[in-house]
Amino acid sequence: SINDVNEETSDEEQEEQLSEDTNYDADERESFDSSEEDSKELTENLEELNERQREAVLYNDGPLLIISGAGAGKTKTLTTKIAYLIEKKNVAPENILAITFTNKATKEMKDRLFKTIGQTAKYLQVSTFHSFGLKLLRENYDALGYDKNFVIMDSDDSLTVVKKIIKDIGYDPKIYNPRAIRNKISSCKNEMTSPEAYERYAASDFEKVVQEAVSYTHLTLPTKLEV
Repeated sequence: SINDVNEETSDEEQEEQLSEDTNYDADERESFDSSEEDSKELTENLEELNERQREAVLYNDGPLLIISGAGAGKTKTLTTKIAYLIEKKNVAPENILAITFTNKATKEMKDRLFKTIGQTAKYLQVSTFHSFGLKLLRENYDALGYDKNFVIMDSDDSLTVVKKIIKDIGYDPKIYNPRAIRNKISSCKNEMTSPEAYERYAASDFEKVVQEAVSYTHLTLPTKLEV
């Protein structure tokens, strides 16, 4: 995967971005033989890079981390790298994942790729971190135990639900901060801590309220999938 890390966190536009990411079946693919025009574009892009950028593009021996500041040419380096992998290393475009953090960065990367490699770019997975995550959920909802038409709630929606839960289990939202409880539940999910595991070290009154809130709604925190 290729990750452009110097972007601001995206707004909660996962659904919108997902709808813009188009999948193409293998039967629909055209030939991916590089045209002379595309090869010329790649050569010109390589010549425009500085020594370190060119080194990053031509490197082909395992993972590579690029650290640089704003305006240092990361996007150009990444798009040239993608074109190089496809045209010179025969990497199938559908096997390349390019992740950004904003819709603006995604559009810029797509535009540059279309300019460099033409219609081959439409077979790449170029999207924001959030929209790609949502795409995976949509494709694997059954393995996760979700309903096909599950809904992604934004921060305001989830806060409203937590406030209602606190009241339903007999506590005062003015005493037990709903935002803090929501954040704690989110942390448990990120750490893959199950309700049962959390219960074992829930010592404070706050932690016990979190445990009750989770148990009340019968939430199933994510567990690792056996692959």
